[in-house]
Amino acid sequence: METEVKKIKTAVVGVGIFGEEHAAVYAEDERVELAIVCDLNEKRAKEIGKKYNCSWTTKTGDIATNKEIEIVSIATPDFVHRDAAIEMASSGKHIIVEKPLATTVQDAEAIISAAKKAKVKLMVDFHNRWNPPFVRAKEEIEKGNIGKPLMLSGKMSDRIEVATKWFKWSGKSGPHWFLFPHLIDLICWLTGEKVLDVYAIGKKEVLKKAGIDTYDLVQAMLKLENCFATVETSWILPSTWPSLIEFNLSVHGTEGRIDIDLTDQGLRISGKNVYNMPFISGKMEIYDRTHGFVPMPIKHFIGCVLKNKEPLVKPEEALLNVRIIEAITKSLQKGEVSFVKT
Repeated sequence: METEVKKIKTAVVGVGIFGEEHAAVYAEDERVELAIVCDLNEKRAKEIGKKYNCSWTTKTGDIATNKEIEIVSIATPDFVHRDAAIEMASSGKHIIVEKPLATTVQDAEAIISAAKKAKVKLMVDFHNRWNPPFVRAKEEIEKGNIGKPLMLSGKMSDRIEVATKWFKWSGKSGPHWFLFPHLIDLICWLTGEKVLDVYAIGKKEVLKKAGIDTYDLVQAMLKLENCFATVETSWILPSTWPSLIEFNLSVHGTEGRIDIDLTDQGLRISGKNVYNMPFISGKMEIYDRTHGFVPMPIKHFIGCVLKNKEPLVKPEEALLNVRIIEAITKSLQKGEVSFVKT
């Protein structure tokens, strides 16, 4: 008779769009059990609990005090990661946090300190490290196929409804905090270099007129140890833009170049109805199973806890990511070069 393997119990704090993705992975993965979800919005918490057949609550303490729960996903709004992450780490839970780790260096350091003190695993969900084109780019750079990277340029933007309709808290964030974490992590990961200083400019107009006091667009130049990069982000792509996002990255090397464009990956149907899906989602339900690179970091983290291995994304990398974006924010405010503590 086969011995039944005891499943690790998991929980999710914050079950908005991204939190539900975590819940779906836990509910499907045979190694774990989704025990409970938490959200301040009682209606939403109850809805997700019912959908994934688990308990629900509006109080994080119900998860922190549950000794059976070992893994917790933190998917609250970006600027309130700190309290939930520290509470869970301090109660002995391994935590995976949606990017960015926090929106201040002080909060990020506090989360890392709590995790180290409690001796629990901490990982930030930089899921593009599992995105096939970027994985291949990393391999080619390491093989020297394009020589030494000299310059990188990237763009990541969202249609305007992300800021105006998706999130009620967009005024407390911005495209730089919401989208730059992906681009900047990719730049540091692909090159293996640290950012030394940044200079950024931005514009507030469209969203401000809509009552949302945050940047419409931000452009920044990053000086790394042996190369440089320019990054752009926007939260005001027109609603008629064919894809929800615009996402591309180029790496110019001494002996070649890599270009990745995820904006138009291509599915168009022109029949009785017109259907256009230029951006292939990183998470798709196919034959009742979840596929794509978005669930992979969560599954990776589960494996790290089960096998007691260190996650691929290190806390120090997540902290540096926050340092860089905080420096970009300071540059936006002061109109001058901002240095990054490394």
